[in-house]
Amino acid sequence: MRLAQLRIKSLTLASMIEKIWLGVRSLAMTVLFPGTVAVYIPYRMLKPINIQGPKIWSLTQYGALLVMGFGLVILFTCIWEFARFGRGTLSLLMSQGNW
Repeated sequence: MRLAQLRIKSLTLASMIEKIWLGVRSLAMTVLFPGTVAVYIPYRMLKPINIQGPKIWSLTQYGALLVMGFGLVILFTCIWEFARFGRGTLSLLMSQGNW
């Protein structure tokens, strides 16, 4: 009986560690891939020519911010679904299944 309880606890610990690792991988890939394309590369391209945003925002900028918010919601929903049901991340290099 004691050995069976020990196995159940170790399986629970192993599954917990696996879930934590999956979360860390998903978070890392979220920062690396979309963050690089959406933030870092445009920043590096626009910094040398010193382009600054408008001092007063118009309806167009607020509309773009709203669309960007919807995109972020969709991105995080996809990441959540990949991690929760597909057991994967955004990176094809770190995928769980075979192609």
